[in-house]
Amino acid sequence: MASTGPINVIAVSGSLRRDSFNTATLRACQSLAPDDMTIELFDPERLAEFPLFSEDRSAQGLPEPVAELCDKIMAADGVLIANPEYHHSMSSVTKTMIDWVSRSPDKPFNQKPIAITGASTGPMGGPWGQYAVRTCFIPLEGLVLNRPEVFVKSSKTKFDESGKLTDNATAEELGAFLGAFAGWIRTVGGQAR
Repeated sequence: MASTGPINVIAVSGSLRRDSFNTATLRACQSLAPDDMTIELFDPERLAEFPLFSEDRSAQGLPEPVAELCDKIMAADGVLIANPEYHHSMSSVTKTMIDWVSRSPDKPFNQKPIAITGASTGPMGGPWGQYAVRTCFIPLEGLVLNRPEVFVKSSKTKFDESGKLTDNATAEELGAFLGAFAGWIRTVGGQAR
């Protein structure tokens, strides 16, 4: 059943750095989203409280910040992830988040519309990192938006010292990306569970 009301998205940054370009990208997305889309940024400080994943620890139940994010994902119409590329792959923060959320008995990512972007100081914008994140959602049955892809490359030149996006071309790309994500949510997402 396609969603017809306002769209609520939870956004997660895969970087804990205070001046993270990935977090800044998600903040830019909040102002660039379509009028009917609201994007809530999950607090990176709460994400920093996620322990490294282990089977022994998960057998004790979900840590409180993990349960909080799981609830937000379940209540949202979609998930937006900004992932920094580390060594041609995803960040440990992103992987830890996915591993923990996947352990929830509610299976928050199952059939949930997901969009992935990322920012990098390099000239390519972190494509391998984004593709690594995509593969995680195959067994989790997340509904990942395939296109358009947005790689915020040379990110030091795209944001000012306060973390505000200043590059018009990147803003246009992100706006089109979010418009496509809204369409994807309306097509495949149904109502938030």
